[in-house]
Amino acid sequence: MSLLHREIRKLRRDVDQERFRDHRRFLIACDDTHAPEQYFALLKMPRVEVIVVPTEDGTSTPVRVLDRLVRSAKKLEIDEELGDECWMILDTDHLVEGEHLRGFTAAIREANQKGIRVAISRPCFEVWLLLHQVDEGIVRPLETCNQVITALKLVVGQYSKSKLRAEHYKAGSGLEAISRAERLDANVTGGDIPAGTT
Repeated sequence: MSLLHREIRKLRRDVDQERFRDHRRFLIACDDTHAPEQYFALLKMPRVEVIVVPTEDGTSTPVRVLDRLVRSAKKLEIDEELGDECWMILDTDHLVEGEHLRGFTAAIREANQKGIRVAISRPCFEVWLLLHQVDEGIVRPLETCNQVITALKLVVGQYSKSKLRAEHYKAGSGLEAISRAERLDANVTGGDIPAGTT
């Protein structure tokens, strides 16, 4: 389930009434330091609280991202029965080659075992940002993060990971980005490690 699609929660009469709250929490940890945190801060959704776990000390390996997410979920008392969700967001850019591959797949496997949802961008998070602006046919052939960022700059006029502009990522464009991402993902193979841009 995406952050923009809301699943109807069933009323649980057997759960202690003090545990109910009028909003859901989405706890997100990612390997990118700036762009995802800013992007999710721009989203304004009724009855949804999005909490982005910050990158610590520049450590962004998938194993460290998962560790930060698990620690934060315990500290913040994330509760699936209340509709809360934990998400680990990873880029593939340089993490699916050589010695990094083992840690990448191990983190995904452990996240799945713990019920943590995983979102993977290939090659980078900026694919998601670009899908707010253009059709997936333009995004599909882009293979490197530099190519994606260049395309993003051409469309929005400028791009800085540390200074996203709200007018480029309005809620309506998020719904269109979801549709475009679904169409893009439909033809990508590779399982946990996507074989193409996604």
